[in-house]
Amino acid sequence: MYPSLPPRDRATQRLLDDLARRLADTLGPRLAGVYLHGSLALGAFRREHSDLDLLIVADAPVSQPVRRALLDALLDADDSPDAPAGGLECSLVLLDDCRRPTHPLPFALHYSRAHAQPARENPDAFVRRMNGTDPDLVAYLGLIRQQGIVLLGRPVAEVFAPVSTDDLRDSLERNVPDAPLGGDDLLNACRLAAFRRTGLLLSKEEGAAWARQHAPEFPSDDLRALLRRRQPGILVAPTHDDELPDDLLDDFQRRQPVTHCWRKRDGQWVLLPIAFTDDWTPQQLRDNAADLRRTLRDGGTVLLALHARRVIGFGALGARPIGSRDQYLQLTDLHVSLPWRGLGLGARLFGRLCEEATRRGAAKLYISSQSSQETQAFYLAMGCREATEYQPALVAAEPCDCQLERDLAPPR
Repeated sequence: MYPSLPPRDRATQRLLDDLARRLADTLGPRLAGVYLHGSLALGAFRREHSDLDLLIVADAPVSQPVRRALLDALLDADDSPDAPAGGLECSLVLLDDCRRPTHPLPFALHYSRAHAQPARENPDAFVRRMNGTDPDLVAYLGLIRQQGIVLLGRPVAEVFAPVSTDDLRDSLERNVPDAPLGGDDLLNACRLAAFRRTGLLLSKEEGAAWARQHAPEFPSDDLRALLRRRQPGILVAPTHDDELPDDLLDDFQRRQPVTHCWRKRDGQWVLLPIAFTDDWTPQQLRDNAADLRRTLRDGGTVLLALHARRVIGFGALGARPIGSRDQYLQLTDLHVSLPWRGLGLGARLFGRLCEEATRRGAAKLYISSQSSQETQAFYLAMGCREATEYQPALVAAEPCDCQLERDLAPPR
């Protein structure tokens, strides 16, 4: 697992900094903490479709004027040009209820963009009526205990007690209508199925990826379309080898069933029925993490696609130019984890690596790649062709590989 979350974009960080100051000023000593959950805490946040999920915890009951001031702060943040497309979703709860959670959990104020119009038209009336109990809140408490972020205040362990599995399941079930399922309802149904089977609280995208593998009752084409729109996988380029721990790839699923491979016969490429399953053992996963660390130490490039701090795709460029004129940089790695394939992630990684190779002065990429039909179709779609200058050491190391190259645009 990657040791830190992807860095926040400047607009989101600016919004959170401003909001934290407003909330601290408004609640003063009553503030126990402000906690991020949802996509930002899980490492799945994308400004173009995500919202910001926050939970405000107060030490003691909060008066009507203070709750009105909190609402004003939330409305101002939601109106800010720094707000993400999904806006803000925030609830105010009491510390005692977090330490002794009941289901559904009481709340003293709730705001989301769905409530923006009545909140702006009559904020005092909105504050008076926007309290009660919310069955979603125990799931939020579970997520905060699992992977929440402290924006302000006390550590998570001091504020939030464990939530029962039955309450978590019920909370998730209430977000899933009977039928028909589509959009977020379908993603929530996948999360629920994953929780029932594994006991894990996943992001919506993780739930869909899990369902693609383990739950054939869900419509695979619909899940693929939803995931493609959400473009899971935040691309991160680590700069130090200590950012790549031993267990970096432990969750990665390399498995690739192969039925046909390309071979050169009498100067012509032919597709032959060669069947095997390409996979990595736990030790090979650790070895590949070590190889990525070595690439960085040697001056090469590593690019990770992260979701919920897990590596769901990665690529790498060698440190030194190769070829008779140093015209190539070698693409040493490009892999997407099995549940996340078919979503355009490989193309995004490849494109970014081409940009980096161009920046480093290469004229071409060199790829010694697996010869399977699917792998070669991908590289053909990426604009690759048979290499004009085979690299003998790479051919000797993997004699069944296809030797490819890809022209790079000259730097502007």
